[in-house]
Amino acid sequence: MRTMLRSPLALLALASAGLCLVSSSRDAYAADADGAAQNASQQITTAVSGVDALQQSIQTTDVQTRSAAQRIADAVLLVGSKDYGRAATLLNEVIEKYPEHPTAYADALGLLGEVYYRSKQLLSARRVFRQIVGKTADPRFRSYQEKAIGRLVDIALHTKDFASLDDVFASMSKVSSSAAGSGLAYARGKALFVRKSYADAKAALATVDERSEYAHQARYMMALIALKQTSAEAASAAGADGVVPSSKFAGVIDQFTKVAQLPPDTPEHRRVIDLAWMAVGRIFYETSDWNQAVTAYNHVDRTSPEFGTMLYELAWVYVRLGDSERAQRALEVLAVADPNGQNIAEGTLLRGDLMLRSGQFEKSLRVYEGVRATYEPMRAKVDSFLGSTRDPAVYYDKLSQEQLDTFDSASILPPLAIQWEREAEDGPTTFALLDDVSRCRELVRASNDLIERLNAVLNAPNRVRAFPELRANEERALSLINRIGLARLSLGEGMDLTSDDALGGEIGSWRAKRRALEKRLAVLPVNEADFQSREDQAMRQWNSASQ
Repeated sequence: MRTMLRSPLALLALASAGLCLVSSSRDAYAADADGAAQNASQQITTAVSGVDALQQSIQTTDVQTRSAAQRIADAVLLVGSKDYGRAATLLNEVIEKYPEHPTAYADALGLLGEVYYRSKQLLSARRVFRQIVGKTADPRFRSYQEKAIGRLVDIALHTKDFASLDDVFASMSKVSSSAAGSGLAYARGKALFVRKSYADAKAALATVDERSEYAHQARYMMALIALKQTSAEAASAAGADGVVPSSKFAGVIDQFTKVAQLPPDTPEHRRVIDLAWMAVGRIFYETSDWNQAVTAYNHVDRTSPEFGTMLYELAWVYVRLGDSERAQRALEVLAVADPNGQNIAEGTLLRGDLMLRSGQFEKSLRVYEGVRATYEPMRAKVDSFLGSTRDPAVYYDKLSQEQLDTFDSASILPPLAIQWEREAEDGPTTFALLDDVSRCRELVRASNDLIERLNAVLNAPNRVRAFPELRANEERALSLINRIGLARLSLGEGMDLTSDDALGGEIGSWRAKRRALEKRLAVLPVNEADFQSREDQAMRQWNSASQ
């Protein structure tokens, strides 16, 4: 760039000498020539000073590539805003580009597994966590081993893949005692509870530190173990009506009550507390202690995820108490608080039954008709889907396609039915695979779209405009070149005859062409405002053509 700018300087020197000769013969134009030379000199000086700034900007752009730590920080912010797709993209970039980084590689892999887990991509999360667990010899992953094992246990429980717990137990044995903490003890206790090894599970959970983040969960699991053991013992003490006295569960109720009285310092702990109150309410319901059940259920906060389930169960408690009015009120709140919950259909029917028993025949009829109008089309769709084929592969293809067209009004299954099936006993296992297949299809479709857009950009003559930093530097370079052009324009105007008398012949024709070109040269953009003005003008022309 510096070499290119020497020619205009030399031109300026020659032009100044030429202007001196012109002024000696035609003094009338000496002032205009001097002004033109001064203007040209200013333009060239500005261009020369801008070269250093341009080179500095280019060097700054080259080193502005975000570091691994900055990308991980960006991913953390995206996870906080639940933008899991973009977070996973950033983390995969770090994993691919910095496999030898002393900290970023392990941080990115650990966070990627958590991103997949929170976005319900359980199979992908399991793959990442298994990679972390398998790197026991790498000190970079030592702090992530415990959390990864805990997540593998959670994934096994969600997908009901209990056979995979054998590998998880083997991984637990490889974790050094210095790295083992409350998280690993809690994961071991959950896995042993699933295997019905209640004594070993209780021993493992008892080692969880009361100050750890898993203290509430561990105490709740220990109360569940006590409930399992007590239920087996109390079955023999049931009366003729099959009801076990609540005194048999006094110790269990006391354990759940102590869990419910723990501090609600995190959202996870608040949910554990709500689950503890739900457990107390259910025990009192099963032992026919209705009033105590009502008291326990009323402790569940209305912001809790269990609030809808609590209202449905509370309504049944009021039914047992013979208080149909309060039962109806609870079911009415359920219809507003959790209209798409799994209990809403049975709750609506129960409300209609209560109205019928209390003599509210017209209201009861309206409720029944509303239930029929809501669920009859759903039943017809489900029957049509089930009767369409007997091939399980066809069901699989239809369901996986259904996940891509969830909001399509012509979908083969009602969204509410799919939601209920997700919440059913085998729902998580079935839909985990369907969700992964659907997500793969979405990613492939998005990747193909991105490839088409990139090809369109790279094949365009102005592809540099797709990159903001390159575009800004290109505009700066063009502004410097244009300033040199304006300097030449000033020199040309200073040496031009001011008379507009027509010249005949070929010289007159060329002068007219030159002056026409000078008019176009005079409007070249030389600063940011000029470029923006041209951009706005081009956009108006494009909008006019597109309309």
